[in-house]
Amino acid sequence: MAALHQQGGAHPSDSNRQNDRSESCEVYADQVASVSARPLPAERLVTSAARLFDRHGIRAVGVDQLVADADVARASLYQNFGSKDGLV
Repeated sequence: MAALHQQGGAHPSDSNRQNDRSESCEVYADQVASVSARPLPAERLVTSAARLFDRHGIRAVGVDQLVADADVARASLYQNFGSKDGLV
């Protein structure tokens, strides 16, 4: 077996490992593509705010409802806009 490695031959399981890696890389690439296609938190907040504010009015929409609808963390609102008023 050592002679195969010294002569540049591949161990039979090496090709299996490479196939496993390429399949897992393809799955990972699909996951990354789907994540990158999703709008950024700030964009989701603006979209949700426009829809909710139009439907219910600015004062009737709370921060909790806004971040839940936009599917973002509360911190995203404050980091990007400073406050609900900043978003308005």
